[in-house]
Amino acid sequence: MVILEISASGKACHVSLDLWSQTGFESGNESGEKDGIVYTMRHFDSPELDWPSHVALAMNTIDAKGKTFELKPSAKVTVVIGICTNHDIAAYFEKAILLASLLFQKIYYSKTF
Repeated sequence: MVILEISASGKACHVSLDLWSQTGFESGNESGEKDGIVYTMRHFDSPELDWPSHVALAMNTIDAKGKTFELKPSAKVTVVIGICTNHDIAAYFEKAILLASLLFQKIYYSKTF
């Protein structure tokens, strides 16, 4: 997981976040949105590979809606990126989405802070 906390001082600023995966090298790529969570995936599935590899990244914002928002002075927005591979768990995409989900983050924060 990657957790970023961003804030602004002085004037409000426009924030536009993007999540992408590198293309090329015979990789398959997919990006989209599921239940308000932005995701991207990259796959290496060539038959000659001993270990096909897949990675999913899922991004969610807490205290803001979507990946484009106005960041007001003295406000905080938390950006959460869940990362998982098929080497971690077969349901790597679902796990990345879970890691980035607001419900998971509320449970996580209530137990650790």
